[in-house]
Amino acid sequence: FLEKDENPYFLDLLDNKFSIQTGKKFLNFKKGESEKRNLKAYTQKKSGENKPNFISAPPNFFSKNSTIKADFIGGFKILKISFQSHLISNCANLSSNEDILTVGLQDSSIIVFNLAPKKKANPRYSLCGHKRSIFSTKISSCSNFILSGSLNGEIFLWSLEFKKILVKFENQEDPIWDLDFSKTNSLFLSSCGNSTASLWSPCRIFPLRLFIGHELGVNQIKWHPTEKFFATGSDDNTICLWDTRVAKRVGIIKTFDKPIHSLAFSPGGNEISFGGSSRFIDTWDLRGDKLSRRIKETPYLKKIKNILYSKNGKLMGYIGNQDTVKIWTKSNFQSNISKKKIGDFFFPN
Repeated sequence: FLEKDENPYFLDLLDNKFSIQTGKKFLNFKKGESEKRNLKAYTQKKSGENKPNFISAPPNFFSKNSTIKADFIGGFKILKISFQSHLISNCANLSSNEDILTVGLQDSSIIVFNLAPKKKANPRYSLCGHKRSIFSTKISSCSNFILSGSLNGEIFLWSLEFKKILVKFENQEDPIWDLDFSKTNSLFLSSCGNSTASLWSPCRIFPLRLFIGHELGVNQIKWHPTEKFFATGSDDNTICLWDTRVAKRVGIIKTFDKPIHSLAFSPGGNEISFGGSSRFIDTWDLRGDKLSRRIKETPYLKKIKNILYSKNGKLMGYIGNQDTVKIWTKSNFQSNISKKKIGDFFFPN
């Protein structure tokens, strides 16, 4: 789906000189200067009013054909984003109504795409405020807010309406690898490189509860559909299940001898699937407390990321090595489930 020189994952700002337009003012950046960016709100000298912490993409930032296009292949919708330059992208998140797409970049900024922009609305813009690279962005279920976590432990809550930071949460200086909003947006979770997980409220700058139990950094964190429990995947090769009401670990799963990089609950909450630096994707039956099935991948797919279930639970997909997407269908819900692979999508270099 990509042209020869296009890459949706990497857009490098460090090796290129470019200008960012903010109103009538241009900010010029040279090689190595992206980390020295002034992260304070831009000020309009004429009016004396503070501008929001966002910048509009300059004309030369995207190519003329750099619109988001949707391709339908095998009944699946594929969103294609093409850039003129190469950016280093660490994460992406699509809103539940498919109207907003956020991309967290290595240069500490967030690109927001309005896939269904209203009249006079900017179809794409950048949010600036972090000091280090961004590794997680999550859009609220109402599509009005964004959570972002960075390499130096910063967690920000952004308003998409005002395009600025609403809350800066107090956290340690360890990397934030993952974030997850609750369905009601009243709580959210964070996973940290210091082997802990935290429960937060958008109304408080300090965590409500701290969950300690992993031996190494926590890479993934996901709410259970009931939102009374959540799961974490860690570099210590384990998946832990936690009860938010008592702040204790209520279960531990260890079927791998390598780090966990992705996990997902089934829509009904009876199963959890996980993968990582291994060829296997395991599904654990939470009711029976046993391994219900295992997918063994080819040696080429050495790293599994972004495991997802469809809303009806009939499909499960994942990314391998960031260049292959595989989607599986389940014929029934018995313990001896048969699996049929229905699609391979390759993104050539």
